Amino acid sequence: REVGAIFPELALPPPGEVVLELDGVWTRDECVRDVSLTVRRGEIVGMAGLVGSGKSEAMQAAFGAMAVDRGQVRYKGKDVLAQSPGKAIRSGFIYLPADRHVDGLMMMRSARENMSLAALDVPPFRTGIFLDRGGERRRVAELADGLNLSPNKPERAVDHFSGGNQQKAMLARALSRDLDLVVFDEPTVGVDVGTRAAIYRFIVELAEAGTAVVIVSSDLPEILNLSSRAYVFYRGTIQAELAQAELTEEAVLANFFEKDAAE
Repeated sequence: REVGAIFPELALPPPGEVVLELDGVWTRDECVRDVSLTVRRGEIVGMAGLVGSGKSEAMQAAFGAMAVDRGQVRYKGKDVLAQSPGKAIRSGFIYLPADRHVDGLMMMRSARENMSLAALDVPPFRTGIFLDRGGERRRVAELADGLNLSPNKPERAVDHFSGGNQQKAMLARALSRDLDLVVFDEPTVGVDVGTRAAIYRFIVELAEAGTAVVIVSSDLPEILNLSSRAYVFYRGTIQAELAQAELTEEAVLANFFEKDAAE
């Protein structure tokens, strides 16, 4: 297929209020150094850069999965610097990691359990203080149908699915509860072209519904074709912020490396 054919048309409405703001953030291991950025409701913000550039770590720090040494993290106007990932999810912020096998999925558990993992504290997955197994199965069946899980067998162990369907099981968490911010870290790694197209459509539909979306990707076409705007990282810092009109291959690649070396 032509590369452009797998990307949906990006015609998002003007972005809304700021959902996430980082101001001068440094992590303790200095993978992230003095990073400041904003993410608004209804936009798709790309985080570009080479592997190890700090783009993933910046979002992990915001999510509470990486220790922050100094700086400010504000989510929906509130300081959340010391929040835990569990608290972030309950407040409507989810981070879907790049390595589904190590960080994203419980490989020996069922697709159902993996799909519902981030929503066990809210209906229809819970009634009062008890888990609602019937409600969980009904909602997971809806998610499996909507994402075209193949084979459509949510009770099967997730490690018995193909890579693309494992990715769908993890992405289903973004639909399992109401969310204001979803971070996709390398969302299409190890999946086939057809699944890529479905994931891209899924991401755009989330933004169209008013969710703030971040795509962390080393895949340059993803950044160029899906982002409302993008930040380019190099050695833990942001080298450039590019609006959609400025998002070209040349502009992004020029900031992948040290400025003097690129010149």
